[in-house]
Amino acid sequence: MIKKWLHLRSRNTAGVQPELPEQQYDASFDWQYPWNLVPSEGGLQGFVPTRLLDVGSSVPPDVKLVNGTDLREETAEGVEYIALSYCWGHGDFTRLTRANQQQFQEQIPLASLGQTIQDAVLATSQLGFRYLWVDALCILQDSIDDWDIESISMCDVYNNAVCTIAAVKSWAASESMFVRQNPLAMTPCLLSAVDWPWYVQSKSRGVGMSWQRDITMSRWNSRGWCYQEMALSKIIIFFGGSQVHASVREPHHHGWRRFSTTNTPNDHHRKIDKSLETEQAWENLEVEQINADNYFSRVWWDHVAEYSPRNLTKAGDKMVAIAGIAEYLWKSGLKSHYIAGLWEDTLPRDLLWYVSAGIRKKRPDGARGPSWSWTSVDGAI
Repeated sequence: MIKKWLHLRSRNTAGVQPELPEQQYDASFDWQYPWNLVPSEGGLQGFVPTRLLDVGSSVPPDVKLVNGTDLREETAEGVEYIALSYCWGHGDFTRLTRANQQQFQEQIPLASLGQTIQDAVLATSQLGFRYLWVDALCILQDSIDDWDIESISMCDVYNNAVCTIAAVKSWAASESMFVRQNPLAMTPCLLSAVDWPWYVQSKSRGVGMSWQRDITMSRWNSRGWCYQEMALSKIIIFFGGSQVHASVREPHHHGWRRFSTTNTPNDHHRKIDKSLETEQAWENLEVEQINADNYFSRVWWDHVAEYSPRNLTKAGDKMVAIAGIAEYLWKSGLKSHYIAGLWEDTLPRDLLWYVSAGIRKKRPDGARGPSWSWTSVDGAI
């Protein structure tokens, strides 16, 4: 189902995106997270990452590293690829280095990769796509210069991917992102009957329970880099502990629409908590041409509030792990100068940031940003 729908979306040039069958929505518009506030009008035309994994078309996949520039020159129609979002963990797994780069361009033994990456390769192939972007294998891990170049292109990498595979079940790259699903554990649960299907659902468990258990409460959702990858992706396929979920960023709906692999009854509803304020602000921006910088500034600080309490393996990544969101907002209309997590046009107000009470942490060792920037401290802003 997901494979067919992805190919319909990626090949549709008329601007009207195909809808999923109505019964396959889990009937919710998710307004809980601030990435919903960012409109999307599509990615950068013709963008191809510097490197990609070519998973081929054989079974099992024959993987090798390819040069993005060469692909761009060979393919006039553009290159469709999938991106991976996952937790590295603390274990050792195969990564791209200057020593093995030439070998990887010839072949990468599938069994040598971390289990999460092996699963992502298989998923990419099964979904009918040939190319996959994985940071550990598409960025030279022993080259600071290459990291500096590639880390600032995260906005384009994830925003231009056909979709992002999120391995939310895996705690580390050594773990599988796949799980044997138990259909009786789904909420609601579909039971067969003689004449028609019956849906059974506990009164204490709504349709969002599996989403909360699989995604919201996952280790993946606590990671700083994963937050940016999630925020920048147009479509995300989540491989959770109980089932597969997906979210779609729909600019004309001002948010994300999500669905799952479980067939659920069609009981459309919306979460209203802050959607009215959000939607009205965007309507005002379109109709009344209000100050766009003020609007996008509010979007930015909502992102900071969500990102700041999340964890980073390297404390020095504090600024770069959210830089892609800053770039995306700038491209979307926030035409202000970005200064270490703050914006020049709203600088007096931006300097009023503070660390949430009860979640204060000491400043990390070593310089990470100017003392007047929220990036210089740990904790929820």
